[in-house]
Formats: sequence, C-alpha cells, structure tokens
Amino acid sequence: MDHRIALKPNTPLWLSNDSGEMIHCIIKNEIGRGGSCIVYEAVRITDTGDQTLYRIKEFYPYKLHISRNNNELVPSVHDMDSFQKEQKQFRCDFSHTNKLFYSGDNYSSMTNQLDVFNQNGTSYILSAYSSKNTLAAYKPVNLKECITLIKQVVYVLGNIHKMGYLYLDIKPDNVLIVDGYQKQVQLFDFNSLFEWKKVNQPNDIRLSYTKGFAPIELQTSKIKRLGPHTDVYSVGALLFYLLFGHIPTVPDCEIDAVYDFSKIQYDYHQCDDRLLSSLCHFFHNTLAVYYADRYQNMEEVLDQLLII
Repeated sequence: MDHRIALKPNTPLWLSNDSGEMIHCIIKNEIGRGGSCIVYEAVRITDTGDQTLYRIKEFYPYKLHISRNNNELVPSVHDMDSFQKEQKQFRCDFSHTNKLFYSGDNYSSMTNQLDVFNQNGTSYILSAYSSKNTLAAYKPVNLKECITLIKQVVYVLGNIHKMGYLYLDIKPDNVLIVDGYQKQVQLFDFNSLFEWKKVNQPNDIRLSYTKGFAPIELQTSKIKRLGPHTDVYSVGALLFYLLFGHIPTVPDCEIDAVYDFSKIQYDYHQCDDRLLSSLCHFFHNTLAVYYADRYQNMEEVLDQLLII
C-alpha cells in the first residue's frame, strides 16, 4: 500500500531555488502519484490578482520510510542516505528533461518544466500547466484515432532516443491528451529517463517501470539489454491497451500469438483482413519477449503504423 501523506489543499508553498529566487504557490489538490513523487495542481496569485496554474512534483519516493511532520518530509535514519541520493537524481532528471525540451523538436510534445525548488526538506519541480486528460481516462473515438495518437508518441520517443536517452515508462497515465485544432499528445513524467552511456555503470542506475508496460529485460534489470527496443515494447503494450482495454498477458507476447480482434473496443467489422493482419504483425514485433525479436528503433515502428 502507498502510505505517503500528500499536502492538503490550500497548503502554502514558499519555494526557493539555488539562486535564491522565490515563488509563492498554494496547493489546490493532488492529481497523481509516481514511484518518486506526488503531483499536485497549484495556483499562484499574480500582481494583477489573477490566478496562474502550475503542476508541482514533490520528491517523495514510495519505497523509502518517510514521515511528514508539519509538511516537512523526514526520512528515517536508515533511509537518509538513499533519500539524499535519489533527491540528487530527481534534480538531475530535471536537467535532462530541460535539455530534451529545448532540443528543437519537442516543444509541443513535452510538458515544460520551469525550475526546481527546495522546501519542506525535499525538492519540488514546477511545471507549466497542462492538460488533465491522459490516455488512462481518454477513449479515442475510433481505431484510426488510436493509431494517430500512438504515432505521435512514437515520434516523441524517436526524438528522445536520438538525444541519447530511453524513456522506459510509457503508460496511459504518462501521455497527456491536449485538445485543439487536432488532438496532440504530451509526455509528462520523465523520472525514468535513462542514458545509454550508463549501461556499463550499473551501480549508478535507478530503474523504475510500470507492470504490464515493461518488457522482461527492464523488469529483471538486465541493464546491458536495454535499448530503443525496450520502449518499443511499451508502445506495443500501449496500443494493445487502447484496443483491448487491458494490458497484454503472457500469451499475447508469444511470437506466434493469435489476437481475437472481435474483442477490441471498436467496430472491427469496418476493418478488412489486410488491416487486421498488419495489426497482428505490429504486435508480434513489439510485444515479443526476446528483445531481438522486436522492432529495433522507432523508425521501424512508425513504418508499420503508417502501413496500418
């Protein structure tokens, strides 16, 4: 069970960064949790009296023994060193995400993290306000929209891979749906970013994943087997989830798996045999248990999605 205690609504935060700059926010409500943090919606009152909304991530790791005392986070003596080490990594994750955001291709595809601050014995990452809608709650109107949204996710992941990182935690909760002239996706949580160059530094690596969306090499921490093919599996699991309404099971990941498309959440009678065959081919090459049996990069994934 998750025993973490969230900040209560209307809790004030006087956030300060390493340069001494401060910002005053008020917590509105908790909107989600990850393995390393609790995410809140917060508000700041401007000089004009208007409200500016933000997203705030509070570093508060799930697996450590931490108590909350008058909003202050106090790790146990046994977990103090781990807390400080992971907090340092939390701040490094901010730097990595900032680098990716300003790489030139990801402005509209990633949430904009503004700064990292200190208070209450922990760290907070302040992000620009973004959509509340995630793929966990949003139901695409048809099969075509499912494919379109997944194509956008693949595009962002391809850019991240080109920058030397793996995402490692693709799941419905981490994909925001932004309404506009046409629906767009934004990736939200980057606490699982992994630099390829660290494959030979296993002692410095912190891996996290979500059951059902992570392949076997990630679940078993086979560091040297991680690569773009690891995110490829998660993309396959994400599309499978959108179509069938549940995560793939072990039989769905067999190299010769048979899929009953009559059970997808959309009218399969509108699909011809070529489309269903292409979907089957896609799942065989994304959900394969052995990493070498999958598509090896996002370009190959995108090619098959274009065929579909």
